[in-house]
Amino acid sequence: MVLKRLANMVKAALPDKWLGAEPVSYGLAPGMVRCDLHAHPHISCEDDLIDVMEAMVANDVGLVAITTQGKGSDKELTYPEVKHMIGYEHAGEEFRYVDCGETFFVTYRKKRLVLCGACSTNVSVDAVGGLVQLVALMPCDGLYGLVEDGMAILDYLALAKQHDAVVIASQPYVLAEETARGKLLFRIADDDERRYIRTRVLPLVDCVELVRAHSRLSDLADALVLKDFNRRPILSSGVHASSSRSRRKIGSSGTAFMAETWYWPREQIRGMIGNDEFQTYTARDSIMPKVVSSAVEKAKAAVSRKAE
Repeated sequence: MVLKRLANMVKAALPDKWLGAEPVSYGLAPGMVRCDLHAHPHISCEDDLIDVMEAMVANDVGLVAITTQGKGSDKELTYPEVKHMIGYEHAGEEFRYVDCGETFFVTYRKKRLVLCGACSTNVSVDAVGGLVQLVALMPCDGLYGLVEDGMAILDYLALAKQHDAVVIASQPYVLAEETARGKLLFRIADDDERRYIRTRVLPLVDCVELVRAHSRLSDLADALVLKDFNRRPILSSGVHASSSRSRRKIGSSGTAFMAETWYWPREQIRGMIGNDEFQTYTARDSIMPKVVSSAVEKAKAAVSRKAE
């Protein structure tokens, strides 16, 4: 009952344009191409990849990074495996596929869609009680299977450098802690941990990434990053999607770049991030977290009054 009341409060507070499925982008310069550099589509077959491409067409996204967690799992394909699957199945067919090495593109619904790989890993850091999430974007294929959650950050960075990856600190103030049952709990780094991450970790990465998760913990952590970090962070959806419905969110938030070439080489992405040559976009206006938080507080207050 409380959840239903909360949902109705949120729905009543939102502008009508937010209630549909059509994404809305704000203020992108002409010629900018939307990119989602951190999304977990959990691809296990060609139909799952079709879902990703449908989302890219619907959200007008030109590049998506197929991201796997740690060593990956038997239930999902890594980027090299996806590339092999699509290239093997459709070589020479009308479903056009071109392998560009660190990226590949397909022509789907008369649109050129570019996909690349990424590997997300929760690494351990001295003087920090939880694990920090790093993303290796566009690594050479050999990195997959070598990195694993819980490994030391210096070991991870050595492997990422060896495989020429763009290293991203994803929501660096959100720390993961594993419970006795193997589940991950998340919290915001305390003052000392944030100071250590800011001075010892962030100088070692190519950029910082915020994820539009629309959760209170995420919003607070992102606000602290924006206060502490002296460079503009990129933005990604960070979505974990294992169904056709949830994959629709891929590319709904992200970072837009000016397309200099159609196949998006690694060094081009690294250079544009380093030179601050990008814009961020989202399908929902930044007031959304405030509206939800307000609705949550109203719901809590209503429950408290009823209990009294």
